[in-house]
Amino acid sequence: MRKIKILFFLILPYLLFAQGSDGYDVSSKRVIFEKNKLFFEESFFLEHSFGKIYANEATFNNLKKTNALFFNLKDDVKLIFNDAGTLLSDFANFNLATSKIKFYSKDFVIYKDKINNKDFSIKSKKVQCILDTKNYLKKPKLENIYSVNFLQNVEVFLDEKAKIYCDKASFEKDEIYSFIYLYPEKDSKIKFLYDKDEIESSFAKLDIKEQSLFLKNPKGALTTIMKKDTKLNFSSKSLVWQNFENCLTLKNDVMIQDKNMTIHSDEVELLKKANENAIHKVISKRNTEILFNSNEGSKISTNGIIELDTEKNKINAFSSKKEKEDLLYEDDMVSISAKKATLSYNSDQTIDNIYLEKQIKLIYKKEKEKLGYAIADKMLYSPIDGMIKLIGDKDNKVLFWQENGAIKLSSEEIHISQKEKDYINGVGDVRFTFNMDEENLIHEIFSKYLGETVEN
Repeated sequence: MRKIKILFFLILPYLLFAQGSDGYDVSSKRVIFEKNKLFFEESFFLEHSFGKIYANEATFNNLKKTNALFFNLKDDVKLIFNDAGTLLSDFANFNLATSKIKFYSKDFVIYKDKINNKDFSIKSKKVQCILDTKNYLKKPKLENIYSVNFLQNVEVFLDEKAKIYCDKASFEKDEIYSFIYLYPEKDSKIKFLYDKDEIESSFAKLDIKEQSLFLKNPKGALTTIMKKDTKLNFSSKSLVWQNFENCLTLKNDVMIQDKNMTIHSDEVELLKKANENAIHKVISKRNTEILFNSNEGSKISTNGIIELDTEKNKINAFSSKKEKEDLLYEDDMVSISAKKATLSYNSDQTIDNIYLEKQIKLIYKKEKEKLGYAIADKMLYSPIDGMIKLIGDKDNKVLFWQENGAIKLSSEEIHISQKEKDYINGVGDVRFTFNMDEENLIHEIFSKYLGETVEN
């Protein structure tokens, strides 16, 4: 054993410290030199700036070829990264020349860590670590930079409910960022599971430090975070799940659908309260259209914001201030533009009442040959009983005009019943003619909106 010890202490320091500023501290309870190899038996340990490697056994090969130096490790191999995270496998190969370590197991290689004090892990058939590459060696302060590549049958466990299945994954981190990039097999999809829900995606990125998940081209259905007996189908170009808890954001070509309504939008946020399971708000932004399946032919659209409150059974819609376009509500009987609208609906999401405000323009479509037009400051509309109430503010009059010239009405309020034939009633100071200003206003507004000249 005396000769073995001399060889070990003479040769090994040269080999291990010949790579520049980086060094490897190695220890083992027993070392044997045989056939140009060093055999480390019982409790092998290697320490470097990236972390510590443990194994029951290790072999150091090719002592005479300094450009092809590598360790073979086996039995309970463990890599503990200095700044958190542990990698477990049955076997590993560490190439000192390329700073690459390959891990593999009979079953799975496992990476373990914590996110927001929750257990986080990745399983894969094979794993490759790239440590201290040449670019990073030029920056001593970033010596901890590394990437971990998970190859074949990758499973990511975010917590007890959230899981991701993919073909390959790459874990890259430094002092500033910490990302996991996930890729599907060719002609396949990544699968993201949350409890009983499943989402398919063409690519995913997990931000460890910011605690958020990004999915590209997601498509799936949500039931777990919805109210009882509710299923929400959706698709979009991207999805961001912030904090893995309270906010899901869908962007670009968003489609959301349940049995009662369909939403098309540029961006939608699904919000749920902390420590509660069900989504309580759906907020859409920019170009949005909601189709109400329970009210045939009814829809609302805007370039502004629409907020759907599932607790209060209300929808608040706002027009876009930047683009100066009004929101629009339509059904088989009316077409209404305004700056703001509040819709209330019952348990099956049938629209009960609609309240609209500011610069209201109504097209009344009860009969094709008797189209009616109105201007008002406020409007109450009940699609169920067919009642319309048009209201003017202060000195502003409500103006109603019928296309065939049968009716001209200027009044403080105008009530219309869709169920009663020709029921149009003026309330307050009523006139059956328009003054010149009112005539000009009617012409200006409806010729613009309808793309045609409104005749007197």
